Amino acid sequence: MQRRRRNRIAVGNHKGGSGKTTTVVHLSAALAEMGKRVLVVDLDPQANASRRLGVPFRTEQPVPTTAEVIRDASPGVAAQAIRPCGWDGPYTELISVIPSRF
Repeated sequence: MQRRRRNRIAVGNHKGGSGKTTTVVHLSAALAEMGKRVLVVDLDPQANASRRLGVPFRTEQPVPTTAEVIRDASPGVAAQAIRPCGWDGPYTELISVIPSRF
């Protein structure tokens, strides 16, 4: 059985204002438009990528975030934190997010 190749792209820079969130959001949209599935793991404590992708943290409906995933580290906890993108069209089916919390 042939395994599918899965590419991983990491965008990081310690400097604020360098365009990391904008790059991730636009790159995920472009990949989704090409029919690719995307998982955005938001590690930013300001949660800008989560909010821009339509997955804001709501105190009345809390969901696991990257903080809980890292803290727990048990098998399967990351899968429980995955949420669909809040955008319409092909994005909802193709972009998933492990959100961060502000």
